[in-house]
Amino acid sequence: MWKYLKKLSSTFSSWMINMSADDFGIYVHIPFCERKCIYCDFLSFTIRSIEKERVERYFDALFLEIEKKKESVSNTVTSIFIGGGTPSVVEPKLIYSLVEKLEESFVIAGDAEITIEANPGTVKDNDFSVYKDAGINRISFGIQTLNDDLARFLGRIHTREDSITAIKNAQRAGFENINADILIGVPNQSLDVFMSTLNELANLGIPHISAYSLILEEETCLYDMIEKGVVIPPNDDLDRQMYHKCLEYLNSKEYMHYEISNFSLKGYECRHNLLYWNCNEYLGLGLGASSYINSVRFRNTSNFGDYLNGDFSAFDEEVLSEKDKMNEYMLLGFRMTKGPDPVMFYNRFSKYYHVVYKDVLDKLERMGLVKTGNMKGRFISCSLTEKGYDFANQVFMEFV
Repeated sequence: MWKYLKKLSSTFSSWMINMSADDFGIYVHIPFCERKCIYCDFLSFTIRSIEKERVERYFDALFLEIEKKKESVSNTVTSIFIGGGTPSVVEPKLIYSLVEKLEESFVIAGDAEITIEANPGTVKDNDFSVYKDAGINRISFGIQTLNDDLARFLGRIHTREDSITAIKNAQRAGFENINADILIGVPNQSLDVFMSTLNELANLGIPHISAYSLILEEETCLYDMIEKGVVIPPNDDLDRQMYHKCLEYLNSKEYMHYEISNFSLKGYECRHNLLYWNCNEYLGLGLGASSYINSVRFRNTSNFGDYLNGDFSAFDEEVLSEKDKMNEYMLLGFRMTKGPDPVMFYNRFSKYYHVVYKDVLDKLERMGLVKTGNMKGRFISCSLTEKGYDFANQVFMEFV
């Protein structure tokens, strides 16, 4: 069940970063970590099990993939996201070279958002100056919690002090656009522990916080521990209470709640994530990375050896029909608290979504899950109600 979310402020629309249908993103996957967290099912490897030579070979393959695919992108790139894994676990000079290669190969907008994910336990003070010199302008820290006992339980390699030091070092290096990922609903996590983390991060002045409810994924250590009865599963009622308190607290600190799990100060919404939620095109580079270009979804191989040997062919290709694209636009649009953009929908499909989906929207409105917004000329907007946020999966399923 999706967690309770606070009603959107009427001033929300004036805070949103303007998105264009032409915005184009690049995602780069760095599949290395210092240690695998007990809840993680992402495609990644512990760097201790991959010798340095293979890390360098991975970047060689990555540069070769960029070279082979650069001609397929004619759009100006407005956002780049270097994720993982833990990109900050590799030598910063490799990240510098990566951004340099991207800038040589693609047309990058002058105001492009360029993000790198970082673990406070692997990033060093002088790394931030290298990232800054490379042109990176946004840091996304995987904090998860500032409680040391809970961090150890999760398999995190950093302490509360490491996290605070990393944030302050990034700020001293000139990074203003900083995000912190935190987890809600972790086994053994109390409301006080969660609120303490939230309070400390907000008081550090970082402009973006992502608060995700922990999802138990099969084939993870945590899933096995719960299955065997070693760990008591998260309490859903407590999870919801944490979420409600999170919304209430961040609202008091002037953070705008603009997506189910994301909060930002004015002008600091994550442009790369907005690109996904608005169904814009993007190119995925690296092991297992996914792309969406010219109405086709596809992904790279997840086989490490094959990728090192230059296998950059497309896997699991799916050509989206016009109906598929409309459905997806509605589904992802309802992740945003303002709902799907009716003007952008019309510009893409030459249709009004309140007409195309009249029966579905009427049904959801009768159920109390969506509400109709103000009419702007011929356009009518829809967004989730407070009850709708509790049952957002039911809304999404109507568009699958």
